[in-house]
Amino acid sequence: MRVVIVLAFLGALSSFGYGFWLVLSPEGHNWHVDIPLNLENEQARQDAASATASASAPATATVETTASDLGAPPISLGLPIACEPGVDCWIVNYVDVDPSENRRDYRCGQMSYDGHKGTDIGLANEALIRDTVPVLAAAAGTVVGVRDGEPDAGASGIAAAKAAGRECGNGVRIDHGDGWVTQYCHLKEGSVLVQSGQRIEAGQSLGAVGLSGMTEFPHVHVTLSREGEVVDPFRGIEGGPECGLGRQPLWDNTTLAALAAQQAPVLLDAAFFDGIPESAAAAAGTAARTELSPDASAIVVWFRAAGVQPGDTGRVVITAPDGKAVIDQTATFDRYQSAVYRAFGLRNSPERFPDGLPLGEWRGRITTARDGVATGERTIVVRVAVSG
Repeated sequence: MRVVIVLAFLGALSSFGYGFWLVLSPEGHNWHVDIPLNLENEQARQDAASATASASAPATATVETTASDLGAPPISLGLPIACEPGVDCWIVNYVDVDPSENRRDYRCGQMSYDGHKGTDIGLANEALIRDTVPVLAAAAGTVVGVRDGEPDAGASGIAAAKAAGRECGNGVRIDHGDGWVTQYCHLKEGSVLVQSGQRIEAGQSLGAVGLSGMTEFPHVHVTLSREGEVVDPFRGIEGGPECGLGRQPLWDNTTLAALAAQQAPVLLDAAFFDGIPESAAAAAGTAARTELSPDASAIVVWFRAAGVQPGDTGRVVITAPDGKAVIDQTATFDRYQSAVYRAFGLRNSPERFPDGLPLGEWRGRITTARDGVATGERTIVVRVAVSG
C-alpha cells in the first residue's frame, strides 16, 4: 500500500510561521501620502499636469459594461507591470470597498483586507525579482514624488518600514492632472528610473518589482486617487451594481479584459520537489526541481494559491512515466484565506519502488476550482534520471 505524503496547513495564514502573506493593519496603508512630494515649483507642476491632460485625452472606446451616455472616462489606465496577467502575474489583493471594519473587493468577495487602498499585482515567487520585472506608468503625467534606497527586506523589514513611516518602500507618485494621482509601491532597491518633475508617458518604465517596504511577497501595489480620495479602477466614479464592475471602469479596455478575466482561487506557483519544502522555500522560489535521482527520498508536488474561500478546491495528479496516475488528491478548503500552501507526494520506499523511482518523465497536474469550475490549471514536469 502506497504511503501518501500530504501537507495541509489548515490554520489561518498567521499560523504559517514563515508568513507567506501578511494581513496588514489599515493604518499601514496610507500609501497615497507616503511618498515625499517635491512641490518647489507648484505652478510649473500644475501647468505640466494640465498639458498632460490635454495631450493624452483617453480614447472614447469603452467596455461592454459601460453605459453609452457616459462618454470617455476621466482617466484610462494601462497595465502597471510588464507581465501577462494569468500567466506570470496575478492580482492578489483588490481595493477594500467596504468602509466598515470588514473587507470586500469589487466583486463582493474577500480578496482584500480592511483598509487596503490599492490593487496588488504579484509575481509567482521572490526569485523572480532578480529578473527585473518592470513597473510601468499606468497613464501619462508628471512625477511628483519618488523614493529609492529602501532594502528589499520582505517580511524581515516590515516592522522597520512601519516604524519609519515608509510602508510603501521604494515608490513613485505621478500626477495625471484634474486631481488624478497614481502611486506605485514596493519597487526594487536601486531600480527607480525617474525623478520628481519629470514628464512620464503611459507605459514608461518607472522601476522594477521588488520587496521593499511593508510587504512579504513580490508585487506592485498601485493606488489610484482623485482629489486625495482612493478610487477603485474596477469601479470608477460613475456608480454601478453593488457587486461587479462599475458603470465606467478606469482600466483601458485591453487591461480590463485581462485583469477581469482572473477568477479566484488563483494558482500562483507549483513545482516538483524531493520532499515537503518549508513554505518559506516555496515562496522564495528555491523549492523546485526539474530533475530527480531515482534514489530521491520522495517525489512531491506542491502548490500555492491565493484568494481562497470555503468550498474551493486544489487537486494534484501525479503521473508516472508509464502513464499511470500514482497520486490523485484533492484538498477542500474550509475558510477564507489570503493564501494557502499544500503538498502531495509519495515516499520512495523499497516496498513501493524496489529499484528506486522509475526513470523517465513524471508529470504533475494542478487544478484550482470554485463551485466545480476550474480557475487555474498547470502542468509541471520532472525527469527522473541517473546523474552522470
